[in-house]
Formats: sequence, C-alpha cells, structure tokens
Amino acid sequence: MVDTMKDVTLLLLVSSIFFCACSTETAKRTGYEMMKQYDRQKCLNDPKIECPNYPSYNEYERMRNENAPK
Repeated sequence: MVDTMKDVTLLLLVSSIFFCACSTETAKRTGYEMMKQYDRQKCLNDPKIECPNYPSYNEYERMRNENAPK
C-alpha cells in the first residue's frame, strides 16, 4: 500500500510539472495569436490603419531567442 501511494504521488508530481510547462506555452501561443487577430480586426474595420504583417508564433519565438541577451 505504501509503495502504491509513493507511485501515485510521484506520478501526480510528474504530471503536474508536465501540465504546467505545457499550459504556459499554450498560454503564450494563445496570447500571441489573440493579439494578431485583434490587430487584424482593427485593420479590417478601419481602412486607414495599415495592416501589420506578423510572423508565425514559431518564427516570433525563434527571433526572440536569437535577440535575447546571453
């Protein structure tokens, strides 16, 4: 019984860590995509506004990592 509890506790701990890491990345990606959509909608609603050309999220992350201080 004790070994089973240790196994369950370890499984929950590993799952929690994995879930947090995935949800953080998902939140970043979703936020980026929402910002793109918001700006795109503003552009479509007002022809005087120039439409921004955003890179994909993967390209954006690559550029951020290249320009990050080392």
